[in-house]
Amino acid sequence: MTRMDKIDQLNMRPIWDALLDVYVEFARVCDKNCLRYYLGEGSAIGALRHKGFIPWDDDLDVIMPRPDYERFRKICDKELPDHLKFVNYENAPEFQYTFGKIQDIRRNKVLEVESAHGAMLPGGIYIDILVVDGVPSGTFARHIYNIRRLLFVCQQRFRTYKFADIQGHGKLFWLVGALLSMAHPFESWQKLAGRFEEFMKSVPFETAENTWRDSATYKTVRLTYPRTVWEGHVNVEFEGLTVPLPEGYDIYLRAQYGDYMIPPPAVKRKTSHQYDWRCPWWLG
Repeated sequence: MTRMDKIDQLNMRPIWDALLDVYVEFARVCDKNCLRYYLGEGSAIGALRHKGFIPWDDDLDVIMPRPDYERFRKICDKELPDHLKFVNYENAPEFQYTFGKIQDIRRNKVLEVESAHGAMLPGGIYIDILVVDGVPSGTFARHIYNIRRLLFVCQQRFRTYKFADIQGHGKLFWLVGALLSMAHPFESWQKLAGRFEEFMKSVPFETAENTWRDSATYKTVRLTYPRTVWEGHVNVEFEGLTVPLPEGYDIYLRAQYGDYMIPPPAVKRKTSHQYDWRCPWWLG
């Protein structure tokens, strides 16, 4: 496998190689089963701007339309090699999100990459699988959708975070979540996440005019994209591999990041996962 040479001042290459190995297996399963998937978020920017990883990026994001994501969930356990595991709220009670990850569950592999990189990998070795859903088209319906979604996010924060660990206005959302959760005092996080996910699927992707990619944040549904953004793909180079971007990648990336071809100031060029504790969902 040919991978690009680039200036690697942060010694990210051990991480990048491990992530690419996971991605190759994910792509193999998707291609075999005719599933749509695209590089997304910073990984898509890296493909366009650097022909690979952003030099300070330590993760890899892929995006799938909801129907393809649901099909992948059903087949991944049988199709992925034994050292890779699909992780989400259903099979890992500690997992705090409604999207999924593919984790390399080999502890020795993680320790090997950490040693080569020179720092801890809090989340281990994984790729994020983000999901695109439909959203209502009308303004009023969009407002109602926003409110309902934010109420779910408040409960998600209450169920998965401690009050002392939340900063700023997030504490208010946590308190709202505590009040809302009184209506379901014995509901587990998994059940809440299941209800949240069913809500996200309430506007079918296949028939929606507009779509968006949820991240379980406090942001409202303001970053929407026409469904046509995801109806085809273009192939680009990424670390010596050929990878798909959504056909409407420019619409998607400009809505999300503005002029994504201009790198951020040097002070903001840092990895995005700098906490000093290990995420529990891949530790077994």
